[in-house]
Amino acid sequence: MDPAPLDLWITLHGEKANDEVIRDAVRRLRAEDARIRVRVTWEPGDATAFASEAAQMGCPTVVACGGDGTINETLQGLITNRRPSSTALGVVAMGTANDFARACELPVRDPLAALQLIHQHPPQLIDVALANGRPFLNVASGGYGAEITNETPAEIKRMLGGFAYFLTGITHASTIVPQEIAVSAPDFNWKGEVLALTVANGRQAGGGFQVAPQALLDDGLLDVMIIPNVPWGNFLSLVGDLIEDPDSVDMEHVVRLRTPWLEVTAPAGLHVNVDGEPLDDNFFRFEVLPKSLPLHLLPGIDILSR
Repeated sequence: MDPAPLDLWITLHGEKANDEVIRDAVRRLRAEDARIRVRVTWEPGDATAFASEAAQMGCPTVVACGGDGTINETLQGLITNRRPSSTALGVVAMGTANDFARACELPVRDPLAALQLIHQHPPQLIDVALANGRPFLNVASGGYGAEITNETPAEIKRMLGGFAYFLTGITHASTIVPQEIAVSAPDFNWKGEVLALTVANGRQAGGGFQVAPQALLDDGLLDVMIIPNVPWGNFLSLVGDLIEDPDSVDMEHVVRLRTPWLEVTAPAGLHVNVDGEPLDDNFFRFEVLPKSLPLHLLPGIDILSR
């Protein structure tokens, strides 16, 4: 007799393997007759391999249990060769910043609530963004912001959470070097020195920075923000506004656009952080795969257009 089909395949970050709160949440969901398989990551790439295996088995939902990096790795196993996924993604946010989960109004560090949401609410189709062909769900950041994300020590992130990124940014302020880039998109061209560039499918990154407060996950568009080389005082003010009141950001010092694709050229090279994954190149193409991933979300949240 063939085994009963699975309801959920949970990919659990290795650091969380002995977390009793997660184990209890899984036990309680199984007691509600949910058919669950759990796999624990050991090394980079495991979450991608597990997601691919689950999709090939026909499992309806793969759950990424960990931080934004675990979500990103899982996504790589669901979206391949630019093809939409028929397997849904669920998120149990147990990381440091949990930016994507927070913007999607998902439970954070509450495994039982997150698993119950996944089990009870059907998935909804959302867009997936691509950076030079690599899928991502949330935000790609270039320039100063990407360097700060990369340089913030893991142990500091564990102690201070999202504030760790801000603290690292302030302590590295004297090292800011503007970078020359050229950006092209439909009916848009821009060239100059930038302090930061963000290309967003989601809304926030870096532990609470609202880089795209009006972004929607299903509109087929990327929300782009360019912060040109502005005086240091103006830059600090912008950083504060992105945390406290993103709608009040002074548009005199920021360039924004919404676009289905854009290309960025950086003669001296550009470091880009793509949902926690570093990319370095002289040329980047960002684009959208519209409504290509089923994601378990609460109905009616404002990050969806419908």
